[in-house]
Amino acid sequence: MRKLSFWTSGEGYQIRAINEAADELGRLQSHNSFMQQQVDALRRQVDSQRSEIGQLKAALQAVCDLLVDLNLVEEEALGYRIDAAVAEAAEAASAAPPAAAPASPFDASSPAPSLVANEASCSRCRREVPARDITFTDRGPVCESCLPALAFEPGE
Repeated sequence: MRKLSFWTSGEGYQIRAINEAADELGRLQSHNSFMQQQVDALRRQVDSQRSEIGQLKAALQAVCDLLVDLNLVEEEALGYRIDAAVAEAAEAASAAPPAAAPASPFDASSPAPSLVANEASCSRCRREVPARDITFTDRGPVCESCLPALAFEPGE
């Protein structure tokens, strides 16, 4: 927008300048309204993510408690492992350059997380089997081949 000059006395010029200023003000107000809507949407997303993180923490705590309650891992060892994993993740995040966020969670192309252990021990036959073939029962971890026989054993 051009500034009005002291020397300009033409009414047409002043009317045009005032109209241009009014148009520019309208655009700025519209842009401000749009930006406020964007900020509100981002706030809602942050609140949603904060809630989801709380739920994930609760679920992870339940899984850790279950592992300790079933005597599958010692509580102290689990604590050390979790602390080490968190420290390693923080170190990797600070060392890596920030990546552009994907447009949606389905666009993310990250590799699958590595398994902590590739093999597990069956509590019934004592064999080492792939961890994906283990089922956790009230009698401990059982491999797929022992699972049908376990159904016919009398309970304790």
